[in-house]
Amino acid sequence: MAEKKPFVSVIIPMRNEARYIQACLETLLGQDYPTERMEIIVADGMSKDGSREIVERFAKTHPNIKLIDNPEGIVPPALNRAIRVAQGEYILRADAHAEYGNDYISQCVHYLQKTGADNVGGPLITLPGGENVMARVVAALTTHPIVVGGSKFRTSMKEEYADTAVFGAFPRGLFDRIGFFNEALVRNQDNEFNSRIIHYGGKIFKTPKVVVRYYNQRTLRGLLRQAYRNGMWNVLTLIANPWSFKFRYFAPFGFVSWLLGFGILSIFFKWALWPLGFALISYALVTLLVAGQTSRTHGLLVALILPMSMFLYHVAYGFGSFAGIVRFCIFGAEARRNAREGSRPPEPSETLIRA
Repeated sequence: MAEKKPFVSVIIPMRNEARYIQACLETLLGQDYPTERMEIIVADGMSKDGSREIVERFAKTHPNIKLIDNPEGIVPPALNRAIRVAQGEYILRADAHAEYGNDYISQCVHYLQKTGADNVGGPLITLPGGENVMARVVAALTTHPIVVGGSKFRTSMKEEYADTAVFGAFPRGLFDRIGFFNEALVRNQDNEFNSRIIHYGGKIFKTPKVVVRYYNQRTLRGLLRQAYRNGMWNVLTLIANPWSFKFRYFAPFGFVSWLLGFGILSIFFKWALWPLGFALISYALVTLLVAGQTSRTHGLLVALILPMSMFLYHVAYGFGSFAGIVRFCIFGAEARRNAREGSRPPEPSETLIRA
């Protein structure tokens, strides 16, 4: 008699994802994992673009799909609401913007059991969010190690222990031990949660056997807006959880600070032009190197647009960190208290139901 598979809950935060949610659900329903041993919980942030109706249509013919409300409209409360109603022995955090290999669930379960890790994920296979050239530029930017800071889940296909993983698959009991996703963080909640795993002695395992295909931003404007917000929330995440610090998160802030500092000094002191010029020339050479490497895989047109796009991306990210510092200075202790309370472990009355 075959061994009974563990029951698995796949949780998906969603808000206005009509463009992607159907393909996401189709790939999850097409898994090689037994349907009767899995559930899919979509936490909807009160979508207005028809996303909710798409999920409701799927739920009518697939009883293992559940739709719940997330009136806060942001990711951390969506994840936490879904976790609280989930019945699975394992919790798999998925994304509506992505598609999954047909053995995604079985591989996550296999490696959770094999490694004993507290989080298992795979590298992110980034796809352009559209057919236009700027969508290809965005895809090229977000997959180059110099641009994104060497995040292993974006740049490496190696099987290894890491400091973060895409989305993540977790043993149910992990949330009892270290708490939920931090609801005070509009962004970066995954990074903050993963830093808590490592701080409390847990392990994160990344393997290319876990296949995730993610559709990126379609426009450079969208990417710059995302970079600005990431830079800002990096600061607020650090305030919430000092263990979350990674140098790569703050390299753009250092770059922008250097340019601003010596740029202002150069108005009054000519010697300041030397460090300013050194930084700009060095950066220009790096962008040309990245463009040359990119031209082989993404074409000449993308390579020509990439240097300025890369500069704008890092500047937007750096200014986002400045905005995070300003925001903290304004809200001070209240912001710190709210951020640290946002991930508290559940009280006994909130104990999770186990399958």
